[in-house]
Amino acid sequence: MDLNEFNLKINISLKSKKKLESSQVEITLNLDSDFDTFKNKVKEQSQLDIKSGKYDIEVNLEKNGSFVAIDEKNFSKIMKLLSNEAKRSKIIYSVINISVEETKKKSNKQVITKKSEKDNIKSVHVAGQGDIEYSLLGFYYHKSGNYADAELNYRKALEINPRHSVSYYNLAHLLDIKGQFKNAVEYFKKSIEYDPNYVDAIYDLGFLYLSKGFFTEAEPYFRKVLDMGGIKGDYEAVYLHIGNCLKGQGNLKEAEIYYRKSLSNHNLDAYYQLGMLCNENEREAEAEVFLKKLLEMKPGLAIAWYQIGLAYQRQNKKQEAVNAFKETIKHNPKDSEAYLNLAFACYGSDPLQAISYFRKVRDLNPKLEIANFNLEILLIEQGQKDEGLECMFKTIKVEPLNKYAYMHAGILLAEKDRIEEAVYHFKKLIELDPKFPEVHFRLGYLCQRLGKYKECKMCFREEIDLNPKNSAAYFNLGLVLNNRGQIDEVEDCYRKAIELDPNQNEFYNNLGALMSKVGRKDEAEECFKKSISLNPNHISSYSTINKSW
Repeated sequence: MDLNEFNLKINISLKSKKKLESSQVEITLNLDSDFDTFKNKVKEQSQLDIKSGKYDIEVNLEKNGSFVAIDEKNFSKIMKLLSNEAKRSKIIYSVINISVEETKKKSNKQVITKKSEKDNIKSVHVAGQGDIEYSLLGFYYHKSGNYADAELNYRKALEINPRHSVSYYNLAHLLDIKGQFKNAVEYFKKSIEYDPNYVDAIYDLGFLYLSKGFFTEAEPYFRKVLDMGGIKGDYEAVYLHIGNCLKGQGNLKEAEIYYRKSLSNHNLDAYYQLGMLCNENEREAEAEVFLKKLLEMKPGLAIAWYQIGLAYQRQNKKQEAVNAFKETIKHNPKDSEAYLNLAFACYGSDPLQAISYFRKVRDLNPKLEIANFNLEILLIEQGQKDEGLECMFKTIKVEPLNKYAYMHAGILLAEKDRIEEAVYHFKKLIELDPKFPEVHFRLGYLCQRLGKYKECKMCFREEIDLNPKNSAAYFNLGLVLNNRGQIDEVEDCYRKAIELDPNQNEFYNNLGALMSKVGRKDEAEECFKKSISLNPNHISSYSTINKSW
């Protein structure tokens, strides 16, 4: 982390055609200081007037004779660059005025002359071959977004001085930006090894671990920062991060203690974390208190509106929840979770509005399975089966492992007599999950319709193995076996189906027909009478009983 203030002991020499004026002053600048502030401080303490555009300012580093050229346009950028090294190394800078010029010499001592249109910096010069010079130049490239040259110069600094903690620190940040987590950790640790009191490195290493979800590893570094007096006396942010570490480790009780400690300076993150923590622990009324306070301080914070919406929802305050989720969307129109909760709020009372919200969720987050699934179901329930089927196909395209989409697509295709397509979807589902409920039964039924009796027998038997209480599977297996002339096993199937579901007249009717076929008239008559008692309008039972008589 950059420190905010640094001192400059400067020698000012203003050279013009008429005269040379000199003065020595000591001023304090911070990262927000601009060129006018600098000029005014110089004029106030030295009585010398630096005029914009007439001179560059050249900052000479007393150690090793390095310097960086500054003009009015790039003043703040270079001050930020210098402040980090100045505070860490307690270096005093001498500053003099020179005229604007570009360096074209290529001697061994004058290493670099470079223009950067992106940052509007005219030139950066490094003389000598010291570790601090390369570290400064690396920092300049780092802030300019030129990461390749930044890393090159940091590493040059470390070749010269393998114990230069600032270079390790800056290089760690650069490697983190490049996604090299392990290397970033290594260099933060090197920085701390060579400067055990480098509080910024300790804090930032903790934060790096925390950001990657390594809560146990992060916690000791934040506790070390606490022991060292926080960051410039600021304890609240450190308390907050320790709370996050403890929460990540499942220690919610102690996490809450640290979140509460970080409230003293109206820390917005602390109010949010406490609100979310209370929500997760079914303390919705307390969550409301923290989140309302947060929204008083920052009314447009979408994530706070979302959390308070959850708190209302769990307390069955339906209208308040709906209003909160609408506020969430007002401040963050891309919050798919808020639309999802609105859809569920409308699911029973206003299915068309729910469909509208589910569609919005799908547009924002096509891979959110629960939204796609419920949208498809609602469309089918509302009679919009064609669109429901198209939704299934889109879901399968986006989520080729979505088992429910294959199941519902197969059912809808079967209803539309697109049997071969339905068979394909059921078979794909079985590839994904051979034990998915009812898929073998549905596939067997379709194979039966296609006359693929061998395959449908296998499907019904598989269904019975997975779900021995599926009466329809026994009955349909009996039908297939009957068509294939396997009479002995047919009776067992029909009787098992009746045992599992004795209220299906069709089961009795088919068993009666079988008994009549094999000459067991009394049993046949009993079955037909039972079928008629369950369904007096079942004509087949009447006609068959007459034949048996």
